[in-house]
Amino acid sequence: MGINVEGDRVAVLARDFTRATTRLSRILRTRQVSSVSLPQISALVALLMNGPMTPGGLANYERVKPPSMTRVLGLLESSGLIDRTKHPTDGRQAIVAISSQGKALLLTEQSTREKWLREKIEGLTSDQRNTLCAAASIMIEISSE
Repeated sequence: MGINVEGDRVAVLARDFTRATTRLSRILRTRQVSSVSLPQISALVALLMNGPMTPGGLANYERVKPPSMTRVLGLLESSGLIDRTKHPTDGRQAIVAISSQGKALLLTEQSTREKWLREKIEGLTSDQRNTLCAAASIMIEISSE
């Protein structure tokens, strides 16, 4: 039985990648300006990128259970960050959309995080930035399943 060097490299890469993305995510969360939670921000981003949708559709998109999304949407609505309207064809349903206040909050949050990350990237060498650019494309591909 031989040693699976390539399999070992993949396992180490997966472990290192998980650690790095978890740590980066944690660092970026500490750069948060508002008191809005990460699941709430994620829901707002989904609504911004995909447009209005039903709460069930948003729960499915975010890969959470509907009761969890109901709580998130309740908090967002009470903060004025989303608008809820009746579904045009199904009276039992609602449609949620990001409000102008929600868009403004996302812009502030995004610019704060991106400023910090931009400063870190500017400190890298040209080769490191090129590698990071390629890695970012791969990360987008991996995360968009």
